[in-house]
Amino acid sequence: MGKEIERKFLLKGKFKESYYSFIAESYNRIVQGYLGDEEGRSVRVRLSAGKAFITIKGMSSDDGLVRKEFEYEIPKMDAIEMFQFVKGFTIDKTRYLIEVEGLYEKGYLFEIDFFRGMNEGLVVIEVEFDTEEDIKDFNENEKPEWLGEEVTGISKYYNLQLSKNPFTLWKKNL
Repeated sequence: MGKEIERKFLLKGKFKESYYSFIAESYNRIVQGYLGDEEGRSVRVRLSAGKAFITIKGMSSDDGLVRKEFEYEIPKMDAIEMFQFVKGFTIDKTRYLIEVEGLYEKGYLFEIDFFRGMNEGLVVIEVEFDTEEDIKDFNENEKPEWLGEEVTGISKYYNLQLSKNPFTLWKKNL
């Protein structure tokens, strides 16, 4: 069974995106859209690093830490055609992968997403875990200085919600 176990944070401070390209293990542009969502499930199509994927996600746990996720590589041309069925706004972001070793007993991979388009200005950092027990090993007191407010479980920061209510419209919708 596929499972996604993660915590989400906002970026703390005013780092320029170019800084991350120097310290990142890798980075790439991601463009994705949602083909449907209902009753705690969503179906997403994604283009990333020259490949295409279709992903089915289940509802998050109450704390937002865990949910079922099934992702499969598909032909790129199929994904491009599927974009005509996307509901809402397309998510466009650059993801930087930064491994932080030495702060914890095991190194953690931080995925830093700089959003574009209708979500311009939003930066979300995800830390993925192999097991739910690994979350306990993540020491809050030793987190990197650029790891800001935790937004795990706050639905407006989910990509699906950003495709419906983009970051640039948040102030307009208040």
